[in-house]
Amino acid sequence: MTDPNSDPIPHQCLSLVLPDASAQTVIDWLLGHDDGRTEFSVQRIEARGPMVPLSSGDEQVLGYARRAQITLLLPSSALAPLLADLAPLLASVSWGHWVMPVSQLAVHHPATPAQEAA
Repeated sequence: MTDPNSDPIPHQCLSLVLPDASAQTVIDWLLGHDDGRTEFSVQRIEARGPMVPLSSGDEQVLGYARRAQITLLLPSSALAPLLADLAPLLASVSWGHWVMPVSQLAVHHPATPAQEAA
């Protein structure tokens, strides 16, 4: 068995940008496929650029599209399978993604009163 800490980049940060209406589908899918190793957050954003077609009249006037950005922190080994699983869910949607390596990962939780007493 391979030591997960031996990978030079053991974790990746995956960002998905997709229409708000499709975000809940992805969120539900992620919650239903929780492997205990993937963290994610969701933000509502104003997206601009070539990844984001401005399809409605309002978007063209405003110059941006309302989108959801789902940011996932996951083991490197889970990245390709996750993208392959999401592709059919998003086949009829304009969306984009990017990946960044995570060079440091730390989790900080405050001590509980019971821990402080010990």
